Amino acid sequence: EGGTVTITINDKEISVADTGIGISPEHMERIYERFYRVDKSRAKTVDGTGLGLSIVKHIAMQNNGKIAVESRLGEGSTFTVSFSEREE
Repeated sequence: EGGTVTITINDKEISVADTGIGISPEHMERIYERFYRVDKSRAKTVDGTGLGLSIVKHIAMQNNGKIAVESRLGEGSTFTVSFSEREE
């Protein structure tokens, strides 16, 4: 609540940054797994299936891209999808 989300689109990159709670290092390895939800404590009060990042990762991969995340607890997260030229 009261945070911001910033979307930046460049030639071959899309970034989504928020000023949310951030992601703990122990969760970083699993955030792209289907149905994985970091915030288990609010699972009943927060809508969502845990599919979003898995879908984004697979779409990026199908389009010769990759996804990366930078996150700091208490400061927020930035997800960046980068695309490279397709090899013919």
